[in-house]
Amino acid sequence: MDAGNVREAVEILAKFTEEQQASQAALSTLGEAYARLEEFDKAADTYEKALALDRDNVDLLRARAQSLFFANRLEEAAGGYRQLLESEPEDALAMMRLGQIYRQQMKFEAAREQLQNASRLVPESSEIHFNLALVNRDDGRFAESLEGIEKLLEDTERPNARYTRAERQNRRVFLTHVAIINTMLEQFDGAVAAFDQINSMDTDPDGTVDSYIVDTYRTAKDLGRAAERNGQALEQFPENHQLQLQHADIIAEQGEVEAGIAALR
Repeated sequence: MDAGNVREAVEILAKFTEEQQASQAALSTLGEAYARLEEFDKAADTYEKALALDRDNVDLLRARAQSLFFANRLEEAAGGYRQLLESEPEDALAMMRLGQIYRQQMKFEAAREQLQNASRLVPESSEIHFNLALVNRDDGRFAESLEGIEKLLEDTERPNARYTRAERQNRRVFLTHVAIINTMLEQFDGAVAAFDQINSMDTDPDGTVDSYIVDTYRTAKDLGRAAERNGQALEQFPENHQLQLQHADIIAEQGEVEAGIAALR
């Protein structure tokens, strides 16, 4: 496994555990191997077999719950994380995962409670705060969600915009959600400003973010600015298919239907 031959390791371990079904160490390692291969269903089921030999093993409880989570077996994963929290009541990651599961199940108050508990334990975690903002968004509390994400952007800002690749990607995600929520609130200038910040961060832009801006102006029923931005973007990215489609749509929406059809052809 350490050499990267995980599939071979699985074959060896699977055969061994058939013959030695009471080997917790082998089952645990097999579960880890499946998880490395992202075969999370098999990982979770293997960890369950290992847990049958030692129900109080916290590491196995955590590994099984995580595999169930990534296998999208959410109800089982929730039970696993609740069981883990009985043994490890200050496990902030388990609380965050429960919050994520409850959000997907639309149990917003339960999700908010878990994430707030996790935040008290790890107040500097941007991941926990972001998940809390997503709960507020999905619960229709758009202003609170927007405030939370903007606070994250402020707290994670670096002098001279010197970000690691991961930090840059996080900011892109945060800004995308700022744009989406501003659009939901019909604060279209705020949405465009967020998209423009993403554009300024991109080292290799391809016109995709510009197409989002064009769609934002169209949602705002501002065809003039939509057409202007679309034209500017097409000059820079003439091969961008989405921008070409938008160009045709905008022409038609402005009353030049035949010209829009010609552009599509």
